[in-house]
Amino acid sequence: VLAAAGYSTGPSAEIYLGDERPVGALPAIQMRGEFDIIFRQTENDPLDHYETRYRINDFNREIWMEPNGLAELPRERVGREVMRKAAEHLTPVSLELGGKSPCIIAADADLRVAARRVAWGKTFNAGQTCIAPDHVWVERLVADKFVEYLAEALDDIYGIPAMESTQYPHIITRRALDRLVGYTDGSSGRVVYGGGVDNERLMLAPTVLREVPIDSPVMQDEIFGPVIPVLEYDRVEDVIDYVNKNPKPLALYYFGRKSDGREVITRTSSGGACINDVVMPFAALNAPFGG
Repeated sequence: VLAAAGYSTGPSAEIYLGDERPVGALPAIQMRGEFDIIFRQTENDPLDHYETRYRINDFNREIWMEPNGLAELPRERVGREVMRKAAEHLTPVSLELGGKSPCIIAADADLRVAARRVAWGKTFNAGQTCIAPDHVWVERLVADKFVEYLAEALDDIYGIPAMESTQYPHIITRRALDRLVGYTDGSSGRVVYGGGVDNERLMLAPTVLREVPIDSPVMQDEIFGPVIPVLEYDRVEDVIDYVNKNPKPLALYYFGRKSDGREVITRTSSGGACINDVVMPFAALNAPFGG
């Protein structure tokens, strides 16, 4: 995704790695030919660069001044600041903003399949992917059964406890872990599964929340971690209204009849959407990414 975003902006690009990525966590990307990438490492202020540029080929100009393009992967707040800064120099910008990607589970969905795919998609890289399902809307009639299957799927994927699995990742920074743990303090709903924390190893077990207030902290910002808020609905129209009243998500997922899923996709706007799966459609090389 990083390389593709860079190519889309021209022969030279900057890729912003996020405001919580530690020094030394730079990706290993090799490029050949007439293409230049500058990696920037940031702290607190997304534009306060404290790690010098990494150069591929022979590109040694200040990227804000004379780039062909700027490929960025920040949250919306950071995106606005990047866009403002780039506009000072008429720099083309490609923004991939992440966001709160909803996953809708209808009563007629195959609940076991939906639960397993949500469990995998939400905890892949401990939920630290931009296209992870952020929160789950489940039709009230089947909410209890879905949560039961979700817990079973998580147990099956990682074992008990999940944090002892060699396949279960760490959280990227202490600050990110503290933010995620804050969602489990009761202000964002009731923990019905998981919630374990290992501060020394920067790990948070897969955590399922229920009775989630719509205005709670976990529903305000992109979660970017293994916390799964499960909300209930009676009318899918209410979920559609919620999606349309909030910032457009990078992804939208629907489990249920294909015809109903197409109706939801038609009536909402997102960077990408799919029916009866999560995350995997973005690996389709011939499909557009990001809307």
